[in-house]
Amino acid sequence: MREEGGIRPLDDETRLGLYRRGIALNPAYVDVEFGSKIAQEVIELARKNGVGVILSHHDFNGTPGFGKLLTLLEDMEELEPEIIKIVTTANSLLDNLRVLRLYEHAENLIAFCMGPLGRISRVFSAQLAPFTYAPLDGEVAPGQLRAEELDRLRVMLFG
Repeated sequence: MREEGGIRPLDDETRLGLYRRGIALNPAYVDVEFGSKIAQEVIELARKNGVGVILSHHDFNGTPGFGKLLTLLEDMEELEPEIIKIVTTANSLLDNLRVLRLYEHAENLIAFCMGPLGRISRVFSAQLAPFTYAPLDGEVAPGQLRAEELDRLRVMLFG
């Protein structure tokens, strides 16, 4: 979905076809947007094919209050994905703390903030989450750390 960070808008039928083709390749996980109209269908298709589900939510405008984040997490848990990913945009340093508090309420969670002010949450997420993504070169998303930077900061903070 474009509003969730997709490269270009695609209709649901086209997106579902792409998911079918991807799931047929038997990846470990497939990432589906929580707000998508086809989310439930993709989840069922993944389960039938032994593919894990990462259910994701992206907020490119900001970070809601903790109560709303917790409600979002609980709503996402109802679909029973293997992993939940919640990514918001940090407009203040405190936004990072709100998102990171979610780790107290869930296992198999990936949660961090985007943007320059969200960089520190990516370091903590690399320590707390089951896995993370960091490019080898360059910045794919605002505030993203390269793998080498992320690992150096993680070791510096956590040993």
